Amino acid sequence: MPSDLAPAPPSVSTYEKIGRQIATIYGELSPALKAVAHCISQNPNDVGMLTLSELSEKYQIPASNYVRLSKKMGFSGFADLQRIYRSRIVDIIPSVEDRLRRFEQETQTGRAGGTTLAALIGEDFKLLSDLDLADVEAKCRAFSEVILGSRKIFVTGAMRFHPVSFFFNYSFTYLGLDVTMLDNQGFLAREYAQNFAPDTCLLVSSFNYYHRDVIALAELAAQKKSRVLAITDFDFSPLAKVATHCIYLPGMGDNFRVSVGPVFVIAQQVVNEVAYAKGHEK
Repeated sequence: MPSDLAPAPPSVSTYEKIGRQIATIYGELSPALKAVAHCISQNPNDVGMLTLSELSEKYQIPASNYVRLSKKMGFSGFADLQRIYRSRIVDIIPSVEDRLRRFEQETQTGRAGGTTLAALIGEDFKLLSDLDLADVEAKCRAFSEVILGSRKIFVTGAMRFHPVSFFFNYSFTYLGLDVTMLDNQGFLAREYAQNFAPDTCLLVSSFNYYHRDVIALAELAAQKKSRVLAITDFDFSPLAKVATHCIYLPGMGDNFRVSVGPVFVIAQQVVNEVAYAKGHEK
């Protein structure tokens, strides 16, 4: 039976570490604490901005459960966990110095093994081979059905996953589909997004950190009844709660050393399914 009293690993001191720790302990949590984990993972801005009583009332979760999960994760109480979420709102993106320091730490293992390229290929292979490939293929087909059934397709991604959206945009244009990439050129992404409608779809990829602009576009699409197709990491990703279909790639996260290769493999399979289905249309 899941235990809520097991000691938590120390040093859960940053927003990204909270996300990784939740992913690690999620399977061990009781249903009550899983509900809290879902809530704080999917609603980071509310966690940072609302009081505990407001959060409890809005999501109908007892305040004591927020405290219990916080203590399980090594915090003295919910206020300590919330402080990290508040600092995320103020400064969501790490500094260049932080990124370089983390990159140096992350590459130490690869260097110790003799070749960072071999380590990178091995990690990508493991991440993909751990997937239920039959399930992923079925979801790629479901993606293609929604895409081909949509009057217009929107694609978006941010930071290092922006090239994935560019690939989708190129591929669907090549296949003769009506596609628009929301890349925020001229800060017009939300203006283009006003064309979201029930007969459109949004194809989106985002992983922890879950870029706030990408999440906002996905939430807007859901509000306008546009179908959301998401490639993300876990079922408590903020994309999961608004998506029509999700393909999960656990392990991508915010680790700089993990390549975007696995996401491109999934993207290529989605394009293959679309091309196959389109080629067999009457």
